[in-house]
Amino acid sequence: MKALGKTVGVNTTPCRAYGHTMRTRAGHCLRCRPENYGYLKQYISGGYVYIAESSSTRLLKIGLTGNLPNREYYLNYHQYADLADWNIRDYLYVPERAGEEENRVHKTLKPFSTFRTYDFGGETVYCKEVFDCPLETAREALHRFNAPLNQRPKLRDETIH
Repeated sequence: MKALGKTVGVNTTPCRAYGHTMRTRAGHCLRCRPENYGYLKQYISGGYVYIAESSSTRLLKIGLTGNLPNREYYLNYHQYADLADWNIRDYLYVPERAGEEENRVHKTLKPFSTFRTYDFGGETVYCKEVFDCPLETAREALHRFNAPLNQRPKLRDETIH
């Protein structure tokens, strides 16, 4: 599906749970988990990849949003990673495939990944976008390449040491 530029396939192999035959290109059943389409749509669309910093812990969150002006409020209101003092410190607008850019930054900063949880609507959420590294290290990862994704050099390991 990806090679054809498609995001959803119909008449695919039935899902294990109920036999639905509509899947995302990642193979997830759209009937059982419709939120997967939202993730995929955000992944391939344009948006802002941002760095938010907690003023109390200096932990960083690397995220993706289509609404940058509201993002800081949202993080603090929901106490993402059990913190309510997030400040957007830097961002990069990516006109298409912003999720791919966000994933590249996450992969680059993987050695600095840290485990956090928070309560969201009575459920424990595991934070996968929190990093314990200097702000400048995250900024370097965010702005490492300025060329469009399809014009960037292919590197085996983009990890910053």
